[in-house]
Amino acid sequence: MSTVRAFTEGGDDWLVVASFGGSSKHPAWFLNIARNPEQVWLRLNDRELKVTPESLHGEERDRACQRIITEAAGFREYQASTDREIPVVRLTAAVGT
Repeated sequence: MSTVRAFTEGGDDWLVVASFGGSSKHPAWFLNIARNPEQVWLRLNDRELKVTPESLHGEERDRACQRIITEAAGFREYQASTDREIPVVRLTAAVGT
């Protein structure tokens, strides 16, 4: 299990950033959710929720990045230090969790 900062995006949605500190590679957790999207869980304090991941692209990703950088300026440095486009993933709580 990995610890990743989740940014609230309203009700039952959160954004996570696969920055890996600006590394040239994607973090293992990102590769795992890409391979097994039906097996993703989010732990928030003492709550565990089954979630559905969705990678954001284009303008939607750009807007999410701007909001994340407003809350956590360090993410701007991560993107500047790598040639890869850092993935932003929306996690949506599965129905009934």
